[in-house]
Amino acid sequence: MKYPSLVNQQNIKVGVTAMSAGVGKYLDEYKKSISNLEKNGLSIIETANVRKNSNPSSDAKTRA
Repeated sequence: MKYPSLVNQQNIKVGVTAMSAGVGKYLDEYKKSISNLEKNGLSIIETANVRKNSNPSSDAKTRA
């Protein structure tokens, strides 16, 4: 994978949100992905609905 030079800098944060559905049954794969990003020096910020097992992940007002 090629990473842009910006990723090589410190204090890079990546925001993750669930626009429609949470990760649900794919939670283990999601955790591995997050771990891989963190190992590469990225900080992850998640919204509360990312790890939910529901569709939609939140009510319409929250998703707006």
